[in-house]
Amino acid sequence: MLYEKAWKSHVEFEVELVQPRANADSVSVPILQLLATTDLCLKKTTDADLRVIVNAGGAD
Repeated sequence: MLYEKAWKSHVEFEVELVQPRANADSVSVPILQLLATTDLCLKKTTDADLRVIVNAGGAD
């Protein structure tokens, strides 16, 4: 019975990437492409969301 319940359970999770020294205004195109690819892979394989947290920028 527990085995059947495990297969029917819905698990949600989110991946958070925190880069406090990164600046939202100056993230390079290759890094943005890598993040987009990672987001797509996570979404397709695990249905997880990717959340990236960086500095807002413009405070220098």
